Amino acid sequence: MEGNVVQLQELYHFVRRDVNAEGQIVGEFRATGIRPRFAQEAATLGHHFAKDAFNPQVPL
Repeated sequence: MEGNVVQLQELYHFVRRDVNAEGQIVGEFRATGIRPRFAQEAATLGHHFAKDAFNPQVPL
């Protein structure tokens, strides 16, 4: 948040790999590498994210 403006950023995006024989899209979600500011506060409150939850090199 900057001043009174809430800033939104993409934390994950879908990487499309292919379309299979049935016409279904094949792909995976990947982290963008942005760790949200609330992650530390959430941990303090007992809500923990997986170690690699925001690592773009690790598929979800």
